[in-house]
Amino acid sequence: MVEKIEINLIPAEYVVRERKFSINLSLFVPILISLGLISASLIWLNMLNSSVKHEKVKITNIEREIAANKIIQEEINALEAKQRAMQTKVIGLKSINVNRAKWVNALELYADILPLNSWLTNIEEDSTTGVIKVSGITEADAEVGLLMNRLFGSPKVEGVNLVEMKDVNNKNGLQKSFAVQHSFIRVEN
Repeated sequence: MVEKIEINLIPAEYVVRERKFSINLSLFVPILISLGLISASLIWLNMLNSSVKHEKVKITNIEREIAANKIIQEEINALEAKQRAMQTKVIGLKSINVNRAKWVNALELYADILPLNSWLTNIEEDSTTGVIKVSGITEADAEVGLLMNRLFGSPKVEGVNLVEMKDVNNKNGLQKSFAVQHSFIRVEN
């Protein structure tokens, strides 16, 4: 067998050499681990950003619903305030000890004895003494006297007194305001 001997006659500076790319394994493994950690961090950051965007969209939708329902909330608050006011009034009305029959009889009496050109503006009872003060307006002084006479003549009334009588400030000066006090005779059941 003949062996072939190869001799390269090209000067060394012109020789093309094949270069082999080689990476040292002591550098390759840390670079690979670093790239893996960086890519994992980027994926995690992307997932967090998408989660934050999703939550922001939810918050925006909830805020929109709150704004839409704010009118309803205001109506509810107004109704609750009205309910509290009504509850206070109901409690107040329940706490009043009123003899309804007495007031029905009193109003019927006033309707029967009130002169034509007179009208009542206020009826109050002193809760401690039971004295009733009737205020009103009339067009003639004599009508107040007529009212007092009719009250005095009623079998249900006692102690009729004129409290005050004065001119009302109006354009023609013909009206007078008056106040009369009396008591009802107590009937024991």
